[in-house]
Amino acid sequence: MNTRQCPECKSELQENAVFCTTCGRDLASIHSDRRHRTLLFGTPLSLLIIGIALAWDIGWNEPVDSGSEFGMVLALFYIGGAIGQWLLAILAGREIDAASAWRGGLYTVILLPVALLLSMPIRQHLVGDGYPGISLADEPYLKLGIEFCIYISLLIAGLLGAVTRLPPAPHTAEDGLEVEAAIDRNRTGSDDGVAVLIDKVVQKKAERRAPGMARLIAIALCVAALCMGTLPDSSRLVMQARLASLVGRSDLALTWTGQALEKNPRDAAAHHLRGRLLMARERGPDGREDALAHLRNAVRIAPRVAGYHLTLGMELNRLGLASEAVKAASEAVSLHAGEPQLWMMLGDTLTSSGNRASAVTAYRKALDISPQDPVVMNNLAFMLLELNRDLPLALELARRSVDAQQGYVYNMDTLSWALYKNGRSNEALEIMLQIKESVATPTVEIEFHNAVICREVGLMESPRAVFSRLAGRQDVDAVPGLREQIMSILEALPASDTAPVRAGKSGATGTAELVKSASDATETPDVKGR
Repeated sequence: MNTRQCPECKSELQENAVFCTTCGRDLASIHSDRRHRTLLFGTPLSLLIIGIALAWDIGWNEPVDSGSEFGMVLALFYIGGAIGQWLLAILAGREIDAASAWRGGLYTVILLPVALLLSMPIRQHLVGDGYPGISLADEPYLKLGIEFCIYISLLIAGLLGAVTRLPPAPHTAEDGLEVEAAIDRNRTGSDDGVAVLIDKVVQKKAERRAPGMARLIAIALCVAALCMGTLPDSSRLVMQARLASLVGRSDLALTWTGQALEKNPRDAAAHHLRGRLLMARERGPDGREDALAHLRNAVRIAPRVAGYHLTLGMELNRLGLASEAVKAASEAVSLHAGEPQLWMMLGDTLTSSGNRASAVTAYRKALDISPQDPVVMNNLAFMLLELNRDLPLALELARRSVDAQQGYVYNMDTLSWALYKNGRSNEALEIMLQIKESVATPTVEIEFHNAVICREVGLMESPRAVFSRLAGRQDVDAVPGLREQIMSILEALPASDTAPVRAGKSGATGTAELVKSASDATETPDVKGR
């Protein structure tokens, strides 16, 4: 007969014994503890792999990098939940093991999509699509606040519920004396000792019931389903479409938005979501017109929703419909005069239409409402520089924008241009060198500023060749007025445009590379515009 020793008292036992008849040690849990430790420490790696797989399936850009970041976030939530479960058990005087900590971490991760599912219908019931009294800048915080309240409530309830189901910490003085007495009676041949030990093992097993986390998740899903069921049919379909778009199923989302509009043609949320989905596809002029029609319908049906105005104005401006974009933005600010994002959109559309003076007024209004917004400061500074107005103020705004938004290329370009316009070309050149280190292929606008600054400090051998190459770039017409500026410089250049290169404050080597990038760049970097 195969035998083994008890790890506690070294008594000889049968191979298949589940507990020691001498000391009462639970033998069945030895292998399971090893398995639970593997789960506890192996789950973060599994979450990382799951994150990459989800990113690949959804179709994110650079799925390995973005999926790794997503998986690391899930792993951090898991580690936080496991540590939280462990600490709560210690504070409550409960016995903690690897399995309980693993459940706590896994519950923390599973609760993320559950809380999202529960928050969407609750958010729709509480505030709808309008968010009265809440600005566009505060809307994301309101949504996040609702989701956080739901998530943290379920998390605390689940972890505390699991802790109460854990057995008390072992080896208390009273338990130790009782177990020792039972062992002594067992060694003397008394059946009473065996009964006490068996009772201890059975009681311990009974206390290790499955935690109530699964019940909480089931209850949350049921509540989410009930809340979704109480919504109108069109609103419920819009909720489903939003979930589908979150996981990259745009075709399914379009199907559901179409069904929502069949049930309620005046559902502004359905029009808005369908317009955004169609605009993201952009498979031809007809598709864009259909998308714009839905966005216009959303604004017409729900004019008090500032977000609908913002989406429509931005898409019109992006498609080059400058006059209609200005009209839409003007109507938006007339209805929502306290929204800085709408005033900034108006400034952007006015800039695209060539009305820079009015754009300055719009940007100033946005800055009055949101004086610490780095994007508003940058746009206003750049427009003042283009008009050669209030140059010291433009330099101050550009510096503040860079300080508030470190490392952003367009803010640095505005600061460099402001330094040049204020007669500080050497400092402007230093900023341009930093931009070259940040992005390998700057936009044509940044290259133009770089060329002008290099020519000003005498670090360009063939200005005509450089500016001619800039004028021939495909993206030059995407910047309003840039081609005219380049052509005016070419017309002003003398017939012999060769200029001696002299070393500036940064040295000739680094500057020569910067000048070369102004003439050789042919692509536009994938960065957000001004």
